[in-house]
Amino acid sequence: MKNLRPLQLFFACILTLTHSAAYAVSDPVKDLNIDRLVEDTMAAFHVPGIAVGVVKDGKLVFSKGYGVRELGQPGKVDANTLFAI
Repeated sequence: MKNLRPLQLFFACILTLTHSAAYAVSDPVKDLNIDRLVEDTMAAFHVPGIAVGVVKDGKLVFSKGYGVRELGQPGKVDANTLFAI
């Protein structure tokens, strides 16, 4: 069951970002506090790092990596980090 955590995190982020973006009035990326949302999600799911991408109208409008790829290792997550899901 431990292998399900990255998948659960992925869907939690997608659902949260989709839900939040639906209620944004102006620029959804600017209005969302994505950094805070990601930090809260990482803490809730106890993961060392994630990559986030926001797509609007078929265009990538935000991409950023958070945290590290592996606990105790210096390699940071970036927008192009691949995860085993």
